[in-house]
Amino acid sequence: MSVPTFNITTASLVSDVVTLTLTSVSGLKAGLQATVSGLGHPYDGTHTIASVSSSASTITYAQNHVNIASATVDGEAYVPVSWVTGDDVYGFLGLLPSEALDEAWLDLSVSAGNDWCFERRQEAGYSDLIEAVPSQRVKLGTVMKCAEMYRMRGSFGSYQQYTDLEVTSPINSNVEIMRMLGINRPAIA
Repeated sequence: MSVPTFNITTASLVSDVVTLTLTSVSGLKAGLQATVSGLGHPYDGTHTIASVSSSASTITYAQNHVNIASATVDGEAYVPVSWVTGDDVYGFLGLLPSEALDEAWLDLSVSAGNDWCFERRQEAGYSDLIEAVPSQRVKLGTVMKCAEMYRMRGSFGSYQQYTDLEVTSPINSNVEIMRMLGINRPAIA
């Protein structure tokens, strides 16, 4: 399972309430948005989670449709991490978007950066909430990662360079980002 993507094993729809059984409901709670895919109509789409049952590993959400009996399925529910926002990243960079394409790229960078930081902390053994950044240090590390992704637009592996300007050494902020996220250096075999 790739965090924050949850595998769906069964689905049913009774009295306009969808019940999905997941392999794990860790970190999920009512009110979060979940994007369901791989199940087809009427399940697929973005829905607000109405309830979470840890004992049954299920989530529910409202869906106006005829009843559908419980069935084994193979789908996914993606719940976006919301640790930092585009405003956080623009504040860090000290600039404002100049066009709609900048906004779209920023949204993608923030979404990917939030997910990347969450996943890396999960892999390192932390149990964080999807919707609440665990500390200001982790927030800064996440903002830095999102800004790094945003600044790499149109370049290959580093920040963009301009031929008329002095060429500088590449800036590697990954070490600082990892430190802010509380992730130790990788183990060497």
